[in-house]
Amino acid sequence: MDQQEKEKKNRRILLFILGICSCFIVFLIIYLVMLWTFFHPPSQLSDEPGYISTTREFHQRMTESLDVIEVQDWLNTLNDSDTGEVLNQLYIATSFPIKLPNTINSLKREMSYIFVFRNDPNKTCVRMMWGGPIARWGVVIGPKGMPIPETVDVNYDEEGYRIIGEYRIKLEDGAYVWHEIK
Repeated sequence: MDQQEKEKKNRRILLFILGICSCFIVFLIIYLVMLWTFFHPPSQLSDEPGYISTTREFHQRMTESLDVIEVQDWLNTLNDSDTGEVLNQLYIATSFPIKLPNTINSLKREMSYIFVFRNDPNKTCVRMMWGGPIARWGVVIGPKGMPIPETVDVNYDEEGYRIIGEYRIKLEDGAYVWHEIK
């Protein structure tokens, strides 16, 4: 055997040993990570869908930053000429045409849409929406005593079109937070 063949053979042996060592190190790291997660499971893992925890967090945030009574008082001051201009029309939050209460104004920059509607001939409500094409969530505020609708799961109509559901949590009397269920 000449010198070049010995060097090639030595390189192959060295590469083989490095490959074995590398595989051993990778498997050791994987084993240690699995062992660690077995004894220290992540606290965030849950069987509940993500929209439930997101809605709870949003509920907490709205409890701290939204004055429901101020919005209900504002809804009571809207007359037919005010609501006639905005009723049943979806507005980008920053371009709503009539004066909003301060509590809504403080949230308006991060909010996507505002929708004023009547759930009864004389009961005006406001629906504020956040989010975009992937997910939407928000708050509905109506008069005190307004019943909070039950959570509605995803469903299909007669033609097979998907109807998006809503998960709802009561915020205060006449108000609730919601999150789309797709």
